[in-house]
This record gives sequence, structure tokens and C-alpha cells, in this order.
Amino acid sequence: MSRSSSQDHRYTSAKERAEKQSTGFQAPYLKLPEKVHLFKPKEGVMLIDILPFKAGSGNPWAEEGRIHWERTFYVHRGLGANSDSYLCPRMNSKSRCPVCEHRLVLMKKGDPEMEERVKEMLPKQRQLFNIRDLRDPDKGLQLWDISYHLFGKVLDARLRNSDEEDDWGRFFFIEDGLTLKVAMVEKSFGGFTYMEAETIDFKQRAKQYKDSVLERVFCLDHLLVEPSYDKLEKIYLEGETADDDDDEPRGKKKPPVDDDDDEPRGKKKPPVDDDDAPRSKPPVDDDDDEPRGKKKPPVDDNWDDWDSRDTSGKKKPPVDDDDDEPRGKKKPPVDDDEPPRVHSSESEGRKKPTKDDDWD
Repeated sequence: MSRSSSQDHRYTSAKERAEKQSTGFQAPYLKLPEKVHLFKPKEGVMLIDILPFKAGSGNPWAEEGRIHWERTFYVHRGLGANSDSYLCPRMNSKSRCPVCEHRLVLMKKGDPEMEERVKEMLPKQRQLFNIRDLRDPDKGLQLWDISYHLFGKVLDARLRNSDEEDDWGRFFFIEDGLTLKVAMVEKSFGGFTYMEAETIDFKQRAKQYKDSVLERVFCLDHLLVEPSYDKLEKIYLEGETADDDDDEPRGKKKPPVDDDDDEPRGKKKPPVDDDDAPRSKPPVDDDDDEPRGKKKPPVDDNWDDWDSRDTSGKKKPPVDDDDDEPRGKKKPPVDDDEPPRVHSSESEGRKKPTKDDDWD
């Protein structure tokens, strides 16, 4: 095909694709500028300069317009079908977060089997930096996205334990800054490998920067992408189920049901033959004096029958001498040769809840 015959076609750019590919993986919470590399530390000693920027709105450690050096943020990991990480709205902008809300529900249940799940749902702290890798200067300005516990925690400890005359806190200054000498070690956990800072030292820079560097660095506060509540909820529910034994999405509430059958409360059962009909029950639950239709709080199986009102100090309604049912309520029909059934608010030998229950 001649060049003239291909002019009507719109081709993609192979070079542009190659340049984007070389920048590395881009997380959903990060808006990576074009042709900017994500810094990937390697095992061994590295020399880096952390460059400052003018803080934007929402930075938890800097007022807008101040010269700062990092952006702290929080993410929920392993969400959706792709197990990606997304910004936590609660921790980053004090907004509602569906993941945090569901985590709170699981915590209140106090299920020991869900402890690991609750721990995994905690927002994880990360940091973002503008840096120059002095061992690979051709890459120019790079962005470093890393867990706080793998780098920033060590840096903070080094600064806290320094002497005042060391003045290491100026490491990010433009004209009087310091170069960081960082020893990275490779570690593994759960089949994954990662780099962690083992030691951090400070050196005089071989060459200082000028104020014009502030025009070339990125405002890290503008690079974070926070999803809306509805979008994050949809992503979170992609791979979740309401219970371990069914396929309903988490967050969808089942209709309340009686303890002794699977029909929703308030729905009338089909008629049955008189000969086979069970004795009719009084219009109260078998294990307490609350009328049907009033929703009970979620309970554990081992204290369903315990009447919490016995210890609340509230006086019960007057009852007949021969049973515990409130006056005025019709008793169920019984056979003449069979004594009436007595309902007690607390059966002998029933186990009360332990102190660890979260229901109150």
C-alpha cells in the first residue's frame, strides 16, 4: 500500500503506547501525568533528592500554598473484581465510605472468624513524593508511591531521633537541602516480594536547586483520584456476598423471618386440614413477650432465648397467676385433658450471653 492510499486512515501511535507503558502500572487512585515515570526502588543503596511543591487543598500535613514535601493518603486494598486499591473517602476527605461502613457492621457482630477480614478492610496509609534518582538522572523527575510503613516510618524515626544541630529536617529545602542515602532490602510475605527501607542517612547535596524547580514539580494533592460513594460501593460489591452461604450482594437486607420457619413475618401461611393443624400459638413469640412484627436486634444463636428485660429494671406487665402472659391477651385453645402451656420469660438452664457480645 502506498503512503497516499493510507492518508484516509487514523492510526494509533506506537511510540505513545511505548512511552505510556514505560511509566509503569497506574493505580486507580493516582492520576499520573503524561511521560512521567513511577519510581521503582531496587535492592541496595540509592541516592535520592526529595523535591518540595506548593501544597494544594486537602493536604493533611500542610496548609494550602505552603512549601511541603509529601502527600499522605489512605487506600482500601483488594476491592472489586480486579482487587485494586481505591482512596478511602472517610480518611482523605472526611466523607462517607461504604467500605468503612461495612467494616463497622462486621466489627459490631464480633464474629471471631471475621477478624482477619475486618483487619484487611482497614484503610492503609501511603505517601507520594516528587523525587530525582541520582543513580539514574536521565529519568528526570519521578513520582514515588509507597507504603508509609516501608519508607516514611523509617524517615520519621530518623528525624525524631536526630540532634538539633544535625538539622536534617531541611532535607527537602530547595537551596539548602540534603540528599537521602537509603538502603533498601527485599522482603517477602504471602508469596509477594517488596522493597523496604532499612536505613536512611543524610548527605550534603552535590548540587542545589533553584526556585524555578517549583514550576517543574507536581502538586501531589492534585494527583489523587477519590471515587464517589456510589462508585466505590458498586466496586466494593462486585465480588462480595451478603452472607458466606448465599449469593446476595453485601448490603442488601433480607426480610425478617420467624425463628421457626422461612416465611417473612406478616405473611399468612396457607390453610391446613383441621386434623393436622398444629395448636394455635398466642400472638407472642415463643421466647419473649414482644408482639410479632416488632423487629428484634440482631442476635447470636447462643442467647436468642434470653429475656434482656429481666435485668433492665423495668417492671413487667401484670400477669395471671397461672401463666406469664399479659392480661387481656387471648390464650390459645387447648384440650381439656391437657394442662395449659406455660410460657416463661427465662427458661431454666438457658445460657446468658457472655461479656464479649457486642449487642448492647
